[in-house]
Amino acid sequence: KHRVLQLWRPESNRLAIRSGKAEEIRDQVKYDSEIGLVVFDQDMTFKMLMSAKGIIAPHGECVILDRTSLILRIFAQRARTKEAKLQVQLASQQYMLPRLRYYLTTGAGMEAQGGSQGASGGAGAYLKGAGETQMNIDKNLMMQKIGKIQKKLDEVRKTRAQLRDRHVGLGLPVVSLVGYTNAGKSTLMNALSDTDQVKSKDRLFQTLDPTRRRVTLPGGRDVMLVDTVGFIQRLPEQLVAGFRATLEEVTEATMILHIVDISSDTVVQQVASVLRTLSNLRGFDANTPQLLVYNEIDKLEDGVPEALQQSLSYPQPGIVGHCQVSALKGIGFAALAEAIEDSLAQHTDFASAQMKLLIPYTESSDYAMLKKGEKSIRIISEECTDDGYVLEITASKDAARQLRRFEVGPVNFHGEVAA
Repeated sequence: KHRVLQLWRPESNRLAIRSGKAEEIRDQVKYDSEIGLVVFDQDMTFKMLMSAKGIIAPHGECVILDRTSLILRIFAQRARTKEAKLQVQLASQQYMLPRLRYYLTTGAGMEAQGGSQGASGGAGAYLKGAGETQMNIDKNLMMQKIGKIQKKLDEVRKTRAQLRDRHVGLGLPVVSLVGYTNAGKSTLMNALSDTDQVKSKDRLFQTLDPTRRRVTLPGGRDVMLVDTVGFIQRLPEQLVAGFRATLEEVTEATMILHIVDISSDTVVQQVASVLRTLSNLRGFDANTPQLLVYNEIDKLEDGVPEALQQSLSYPQPGIVGHCQVSALKGIGFAALAEAIEDSLAQHTDFASAQMKLLIPYTESSDYAMLKKGEKSIRIISEECTDDGYVLEITASKDAARQLRRFEVGPVNFHGEVAA
């Protein structure tokens, strides 16, 4: 309802804004009964939160939250599956642990970690018990809870890793969709997979769980698309840690589709924020092929301005190109599919073998299998000769090994004869 700008003083041990500005906010809260929440767009320590409460809401006139606690509240509302709820709880409790005294006093944000609130807005039920006024007991209980959740999420990570290995073994490259929150990842996911099973709404952090869909590209190759959680500027470190199982879908991806809302006024900052977050993810390979997908191109009447294209030209090793689409109106999908196939062929181990095969007519069953649409093989050209079927194909490493007996002229993508 109201927005107040003030120079932030992170070096302050207590109040991070001027006392006069805090008193101004207090007066707004006092004389406007509709204000029940004050949010600071920065992270605050326990002392900062208590100092702000002492001036702005000394008698509990409103709830005071910082940036991370607000984001955790939104995540808690979006969490639907057991896994998503576990990840939100872990992130929330890791954030709350050093600020526990404030949250036990006010109850603010306790719903974000799954605790119950009574009439007084108190802390979660698991924090109550013998010696509830003793802070060390409360901290021990929370640390035990954190440990149990981490064990459960470790099992989730193992299951996800096994699933990724299985897909790779089947010759399926994993293509992860990343982007700033609300950039249209889920809408694009639904459009590419010709389904509406992935919930897509015009709101922040709609997707918390990675959703997988097997998609056949026009060239015949199957890929596994994975929709992941949306990024924001200054992604809280607790979320990075808590959503490790989800974010590993990005760090282990074969290639990345970086979805960009090209119509946004802050598109340059959003792209930079996503790239920065990716570079900070533990285990992320900067050389992972990354295709920039400019979504909502239909909202730009004259296309992407040249000045904006130059601003979006990032000299990073992983970025291999860009394409323009409208996920909502179905524009540019053919070019996108071709760009995905080309990127996989040129920048990954999938379809990295280009082969020339001669399949005798006596081996027509093998030829029929190729023509049937083996997903790890793409036929580039073919002709019938006196000796049999001559085909030029691209194939995954596993498929190439199985076809070596028919090979007559292997070449790589640089046009050099293979050894």
